[in-house]
Amino acid sequence: MDAKCKYLLYKYLTYVVVSLATLSAFQKSQAQPKTDSLLNLITPELSDSLKAQYYYEIADIFNENDSSIHYSLLSLSYCSAYDEKLLANNYHNLAVNYHMQDATIEALDYSHRALEIFEKIEEPLSVVRCYNVISSCFEDFNNFDSALYYANKALEICVEKCDTGLLTYTYCNIGRINTNIGFYESAEDYYQMAYFLDSVSGNSLDLANDCYYIAALYEAFGLGYYDKAKEYMQKAVSILDSLPTDDPYYITCRYNSYSELAHIYIKLAQQTGNESYADSCLFCLVEVGNYYFQQREYSNYISNSFVFVDYYLFYDKYEDALKVLLECGKYLSKLVSNVDKLTYYEYLSNIYVHLGNYKLAYENQLKRFECGQHVLNDSTLSAVANSKVEQAMMIEKMEQKRIAELHEAEKHRMRIVIISLICGLSLVGLLVIVMTQLFRQKRKSNLVLAHKNEMLAEQKEEITAQNEKLAEQYTQLEQQNEQIEHQRDVIQASINYAHRIQESLLTPASAIGEIFPNHFLLYKPRNIVSGDFYWVRQFGDNKVCVVADCTGHGVPGGFMSMLGITNLNYIVGQELKPDIILNRLRDAVITSLRQHIVIDDVEENIAQSRDGMDVAIYVINERQMTLSYAGANNSLVLIRNDEEIVLKPNKMPVGIYAKMLPFVRIDMDLQKGDCIYTFTDGYQDQFGIASGRKFMSKRMRELLLEIHNRAMEEQKEILELAFNEWCGPAENQTDDVLVMGVKI
Repeated sequence: MDAKCKYLLYKYLTYVVVSLATLSAFQKSQAQPKTDSLLNLITPELSDSLKAQYYYEIADIFNENDSSIHYSLLSLSYCSAYDEKLLANNYHNLAVNYHMQDATIEALDYSHRALEIFEKIEEPLSVVRCYNVISSCFEDFNNFDSALYYANKALEICVEKCDTGLLTYTYCNIGRINTNIGFYESAEDYYQMAYFLDSVSGNSLDLANDCYYIAALYEAFGLGYYDKAKEYMQKAVSILDSLPTDDPYYITCRYNSYSELAHIYIKLAQQTGNESYADSCLFCLVEVGNYYFQQREYSNYISNSFVFVDYYLFYDKYEDALKVLLECGKYLSKLVSNVDKLTYYEYLSNIYVHLGNYKLAYENQLKRFECGQHVLNDSTLSAVANSKVEQAMMIEKMEQKRIAELHEAEKHRMRIVIISLICGLSLVGLLVIVMTQLFRQKRKSNLVLAHKNEMLAEQKEEITAQNEKLAEQYTQLEQQNEQIEHQRDVIQASINYAHRIQESLLTPASAIGEIFPNHFLLYKPRNIVSGDFYWVRQFGDNKVCVVADCTGHGVPGGFMSMLGITNLNYIVGQELKPDIILNRLRDAVITSLRQHIVIDDVEENIAQSRDGMDVAIYVINERQMTLSYAGANNSLVLIRNDEEIVLKPNKMPVGIYAKMLPFVRIDMDLQKGDCIYTFTDGYQDQFGIASGRKFMSKRMRELLLEIHNRAMEEQKEILELAFNEWCGPAENQTDDVLVMGVKI
């Protein structure tokens, strides 16, 4: 997700949390009499079943998390094991309240407990609520694959049961997850479906929230979408203006919508230069007034002040903008997030530059950089930032070296010129002395000496010109050499950077170790960037493993591997059957590479592009001890009790092909101790340094059969040693090598 989208998502979550907090305070005052009456009913002689029921009703009334958790735990202490529905309701209530307190592990545990009971007693709508909480928990862990998996399971039940309320909530949940992983078009589709259903049902508040969400998404798209963002935010404002004005929850939603609409108007004004948009922005800001300051919502107060600053900057009123910033700066220490602090110091620095106070501009820029170090704490962004710093330092060192060499060359040239001048002057002086001495003796030879002197002067000029020409040629050669060195360094840096990007997309070794504790991975790219890739994920009890070989190696193969990984991230979250995954991956590759088929008069299929990938994919459910496999030119070898079982693939790639048939899935039961091996053709196709022949698949399977009883790490060492002895020096490697082994 880019920085703009992260900023909008942060503002929207702030909007929801503040609104819920206001609603909680309002409902708490309304629910207190009912809570007191229920507490009065609970006496020592009351049966445990009634105590459990009353405590749950009290917990359900409370909107304050700690109190709700307290009474749910009390209810569980009196609840009978046979009252399954009450147990499940308490578990679900605990999951929701723990999740709102950011206790995600506890929330996930109680959600699974509730889910197990609701599935047992067949309450599908309660199952949907559990799936949505589990999805949100995985989203908190940034495990968007699992979050999307459970959200889609909830969606299937909602559609089957035609429950509009849960369906719109689930659509928004899936839309938010797609926003997090950068699938903005998919997010837009889900938000629009929620908007349509809420429009039909007439749920005004949910419809306003849908409009707000859609507007925030369009604003994240940037230039060209601000008009759509304005349209939906105006709808949200119009709906909230029509709702009751005495309800604190609606009031908070209304002010937040006006504040965001002001932000959109000023963006339109900056984009188009139209002052009417700036005037509309001011109208919205006046409508918000001092609401956030009065409510002590300092984050929203400062964000709203930034819109005021943009309004004044639009009219070049730098002094007025500075006053607004200095006023809201008094409350900067109350902020938890560094995002607004970063924006605050950036505004101050730019305004001081325009006012000519460069000292204060520099000081605020330093503060901005300090905040930026806290904001850029994501591992991927930090890696990119460090890379850019390293590149800048390298360029600076090269520039200093180039300047030093130019200075040295200039000094050398000046020394040559000075020496030449000294020699010439010395020679002229010597000639003058000789001519003076011989003037009286050889008057007749004066003309000859003068002629010689002229010849020497011409020769000196020619030598000087030649020296200057040689110096120029030397300088040009030095410049050309520096340019070639620079180009080589840039290309190498680009390839290394591509390698880091590819490594960040591959499944981390720690994640593979958590999913398959007993495994090995032999991964030897031929070049820095590899055309082979692996992809491992877990969805519930299902563990998915993909080993693939893309067309080509190096940078072209790396591009193909990124195409495969990106599409797998999207496809596998929705489908866990290997054959269907391969079919959808093939469709995605054909679409992405713009491959198509031409049918001539003989009705032959001629592929316009043969780019694609060979893939082996299998799904393991260790609880049920089953394996499902499908392959595109890549087989799977399973060794059980010293016996080799080869699961053969379809003889066609993932990509365009002369005769494309659906991929076939092979299912089989697993046994403890089974060893599963998947690999690309790089190992078996390697030419031997001594024999000049390929290693061959038969020899490779025999080697696997020989070593399969050893520890997985030892198997990897044996395979790598055998490959290195067969291949010889690393430059002899002809293709990328990838072998993965998993022991059940």
